[in-house]
Amino acid sequence: MRCPIQKIAVWPGNNHFLIKGVLSLVAGRYESLFCRGCIFVDFSIHNLRYFTSKNWMDYLRGTGLAIIIISDRRMESLASFWRRQEPTINTVIYADGKIEDIKKAVNACYYGLKGGERKRVNALTLEEVKFLDLANYGHSLGEISSEMKLGVKKVYIIKDAVRRKTGINLNQLLSS
Repeated sequence: MRCPIQKIAVWPGNNHFLIKGVLSLVAGRYESLFCRGCIFVDFSIHNLRYFTSKNWMDYLRGTGLAIIIISDRRMESLASFWRRQEPTINTVIYADGKIEDIKKAVNACYYGLKGGERKRVNALTLEEVKFLDLANYGHSLGEISSEMKLGVKKVYIIKDAVRRKTGINLNQLLSS
């Protein structure tokens, strides 16, 4: 027996334009054998503070909903990192994706399949995500060096790698 998907959520729910867009794309269009529903994660630069530790994944995993990340261009490398780390993430939708590809990815998710992320993205490493988390909490590079038990030179290398992968310097990234 099929049931209409009623559970559609966008998290965090502070982007009203994204919520309207997601609802116009999926509301009332899908039926599934799984009746799970789906949560669309707003992976935008303005929500960076949520995504530098795994707490957000623990929270969303508890909802029991299928997880789809919607990533903006600056956050693609972080979204790719989490996609590789977490098997519970069904797909990543990138900002430059075609609407047909987005619909296919969402459709696959509702039918219990994974997919959608056909784009090659240079994902952040675990060290780079840890660096971002510490920088996000206001730690200086010296404090980050001590906390991560790395030399200052290595921390600067990590900082530069984050800049290259996100396309934006650390100050701009954290102040968004």
